[in-house]
Amino acid sequence: MRLFPPEMDIGPDEGFAPEKDIFGRKKMGEHLTNLVKNLEGPTVMLLDAPWGAGKTTFVKMWRGHLKQAGIPSIYFDAFANDYQEDAFLALAAEVIAAAEDLKLPEEKSLEAFKDKAVDAAKAVLKIGLRLGLRTVTAGVLSGNEIEEGNRAFSDALVTSTGDDAANSLDTILRKRLESPTADRLAFASFGKALSDIASTMARNEEDAKKKPLVFIIDELDRCRPTFSLAVIERIKHFFSVDGVVFVIVTNVNQLEKSVTHTYGDVDAKTYLQKFFHIKASLDAGDNLTQHGASIKYLNHLFRYVIPKDNGNRFSEDIKEMISMVAVARDLSLRAIERVCANVAIAIASTRNLSEAYSPIIGVLCVIKEVDGTLFAKAMAGKVSFDEICDAMMFEKWTRYNGKKENTDIIQNWWRYVTEEESLDQEWRARIGSILFHYSDDPRSLVKYSAKLVNVASFVHPD
Repeated sequence: MRLFPPEMDIGPDEGFAPEKDIFGRKKMGEHLTNLVKNLEGPTVMLLDAPWGAGKTTFVKMWRGHLKQAGIPSIYFDAFANDYQEDAFLALAAEVIAAAEDLKLPEEKSLEAFKDKAVDAAKAVLKIGLRLGLRTVTAGVLSGNEIEEGNRAFSDALVTSTGDDAANSLDTILRKRLESPTADRLAFASFGKALSDIASTMARNEEDAKKKPLVFIIDELDRCRPTFSLAVIERIKHFFSVDGVVFVIVTNVNQLEKSVTHTYGDVDAKTYLQKFFHIKASLDAGDNLTQHGASIKYLNHLFRYVIPKDNGNRFSEDIKEMISMVAVARDLSLRAIERVCANVAIAIASTRNLSEAYSPIIGVLCVIKEVDGTLFAKAMAGKVSFDEICDAMMFEKWTRYNGKKENTDIIQNWWRYVTEEESLDQEWRARIGSILFHYSDDPRSLVKYSAKLVNVASFVHPD
């Protein structure tokens, strides 16, 4: 049994392969490619989308499309690097790694970039760099080694006598205060070296100026607040040069929270605006409504997550239910994944799960994801019909082509198990005949079903 689909394997040259471009986002990728081709001067673009909207999958496909267009790109997973003390070295090391992978014909530009990166790092990093610098200048530019140097320097200060430590610190600080001009020159030289290597990385040297290096920063919204802000601040101050277009892929609302967390009561939206020139939003896909996108993703999920031998009707009923509530509640793709995982858990926990129970099981699978407090009440058998209606937003379903008869079936089942006396006689007899073998109070069916869904808690491996 799978609880979530396997990570999509996207080759470096594939681009938007039809069988993998589930949401038809190729056109948006083409528009972005045309945009970066025509940009002049340093540019930072923000690509905004909520968590779980498919940002990483999109940019991986877009990188393949850029490669097909002869545009070099670098992919930087910010979350995988946020253990590092300083973002400068992490970004510079990514440039070096990409250049070495391309086996550039002009090694001088790469070596020059390494040298200038070291010079700039001396100015950027704190006092601790001075001890770790020898390792860095060996050409590795490893954040780990720099951090080891920081710790070694701190230890040296601690073990020194008070006067020795004070004198060492005074000497270092004096040099730091006396070298602003050298620092500015180091930053300017680094920017020139970065611009040169970006031009060299273009496939066709003759057309290099028309093909900038696209530097994609992903997963920024999952980083420590201080690191996520350090990344965009380092980009602005040291990496924003001709020939390089940065694309920051993130959830801007989360980034604004990082600003507030780090700097306190400031206007986070205004603060972030100084770091971005262009803002774009990742759309649902080519000619897709949100309902259409949910259906396409659900079809993809059900192929992997829901057992094929379960009986199609149960799966189809729940799939339609999830699609309607996903649109009504504006669920992210990640949230839809978790709901489907809850369905898989419920199916795997029992045998011969009848399609008749889909209105109860399906709703509980959704409630478990969207409202933990309400699910706890269902576990205790104390949930009301009105609470279920509010959580599922039934009133919105028909706006999105929801079949009224299906909505009525779900609502009548929940009336039966929460307030049977309010249900008309015909429906009471109809549902009662299905539950003829269930002799307990109908309300206890909610408790039983909730425990079935809750047999294990699903947590997506972020």
